[in-house]
Parts: sequence; C-alpha cells; structure tokens
Amino acid sequence: MSNKTVRIRMYHVGFGDCFLIILPDKRTILIDAGFHGQGKGEFSGNALPERIREDLIEIRNEARIDVVIATHRHQDHIYSFNSENWGEIEIGEVWLPWVEDRSDPEATKLWKKQQSFAMNLAAAAPMLGLSEEDKENVEFLLWNAGVEIGVSEFAVGGWSNAGALDTLHEGFARRDRTKPRFLPEGMSFPETFETPVLPNVKVHVLGPARDADLIEHLDPASDGETYKAFALAASANLLPSQDAACAPFGPAWQVPDTEINEIFPLDGTDIERLKDLVQTTDAVFAATKVDGMINSTSLVLVLEIGKARLLFPGDAEWG
Repeated sequence: MSNKTVRIRMYHVGFGDCFLIILPDKRTILIDAGFHGQGKGEFSGNALPERIREDLIEIRNEARIDVVIATHRHQDHIYSFNSENWGEIEIGEVWLPWVEDRSDPEATKLWKKQQSFAMNLAAAAPMLGLSEEDKENVEFLLWNAGVEIGVSEFAVGGWSNAGALDTLHEGFARRDRTKPRFLPEGMSFPETFETPVLPNVKVHVLGPARDADLIEHLDPASDGETYKAFALAASANLLPSQDAACAPFGPAWQVPDTEINEIFPLDGTDIERLKDLVQTTDAVFAATKVDGMINSTSLVLVLEIGKARLLFPGDAEWG
C-alpha cells in the first residue's frame, strides 16, 4: 500500500453498516458496527469484531482502532457493540452525535419523548388489526429504534440497543479517552477541527446541528395529534400498558401516565376524537416516522485526507 493510500473496508453485515478506514500512516477509524439476525450478512454480531481484530493485526500489527464513530443509535448501525469480543481491541476515542450526550438536557428530553412515542405505538400495535406484513414491518422498525414487541425474531439473546449504547459511552476494556466526544462540540455550524488522534485529517461535521429547528423537527410531539392519541391510549389503559413492551430505558425516561393530562389538557370531545384516531392511524407510517426521527440524528462527517474527501452521512434525512 502506498504511503498516500487511504483504504476503506466495508464489512458485509447484511442489513446494516460497518466501515473500517485505514489511513496512510495505518491509523484506523471504525464507522458503525451494525448487525441483525435477519440481515443475511457474512458476519454474526460476535464474529464481526473478531474479524475486525484479525484485520487490524494484519494491517498494523496490533488490534487497535484510533477512533470509533457511531453515526446514530439505530440497531443496524450499533448492534454489534453488544459483543464482548470488543474487549480484545484497544480503542482510542469514541465519537457520537451531540444528541447522545446524556448530560445534555435537550438531548435527554428529546429521547424521552421519542421513546415514549415508540413505546406507546408498540403497545397499540396488537390492537390495530395489522396484516402479518404490516405487523412485521412495524416490529422491525421499532426493534431497529430500540423498542421490542414481546420477543422479537430480530433480536439476539440478551442484546439490546441500550447495551450497545452503554458500550459506546463507557464500555470497551481498553480505551484511551474514557468519555465520548459529542459532535458538533460548539454552536457554530458546520464545524471543522483537527485532532492529534488523527494527524493529517481534517474533520468537517455537517450534522446534526445544535439548533431549535432541528430539535423541533425531531420532536415527536411536533406531530401533535398522533402523539397525543397514543399517549392518551396508554394513560387511559385503552391499550396494553407500556410494561408489555420491552423498553430500552427505565421509568425515568418514560412520560408517567399521571402527567399525560397535564401535558395535553383534553375535554371529552378531544378524548373521543383521539380514541378514533388511535384506531385509524397507519401504524407502519407512525413506525416509519420514529425511524426517520432517529435517522435525522445521524452524525454526518466529511473526512478530508490529503486530496480525498470522504462523506459518511449515516442515515441522515434532514439537517
């Protein structure tokens, strides 16, 4: 390999993404490590990090990734991070989109609302008379968002969206920087920076922006009627409780039933209208909206390496 060559290894994970970038100085960047059991890929969730470890040793004589980047929390981008086999690989830093900063009040509020919306939809799904095809589509979209209806055929035993995120936040047995780097780090946008971790690489952050318009676009409450309808159904016990869904977060992330009427003060006419809406809502469309919300949190990067410009957009739909 020329000392000016940039190599990109795309792992055949089926439905999902996983890219290993090898820089001219043999430093490495991993972007995503998605996997699911129905993806018909070459690697299982455990086999993927093992193969990456073997490739790293062949490339640079050590099992080390200088930067791990997770573009967004969809399971087809992060699910393999549940594997204990990552403990065999040394990690420099982890980069995540700013919306994954658990200390950021805007981020935590956003995920609380999104997960509440998804969990209420999961609870409603068995009551909506869905066809088998629609039921499978809804189940997959919610599973990919981190919410499972019962025991999902897509799931791997004991693995979860939350477990993968925990690994990215504080996992990996050998890790130089203990906390992730959340991008963009400032309000100016787009953001450009260089780092000693990746010499001769200029990083351009194109998304997600830290602005009110983006937050409003991602907030499920912006689709007020559907959000209210599912929230009402769950709070009024018209549908199975949220406990029936396998949720990725504990009660602190859920909107308590007692708060629903405080958030959405409703009269009798409103309640009847929303009851009807629950029964007529297109569940696949609603699940697709959850999917799109998460897609739009994708970390969008351009890596400038010499004359090369490498764009990694995750699944960004809006920004």
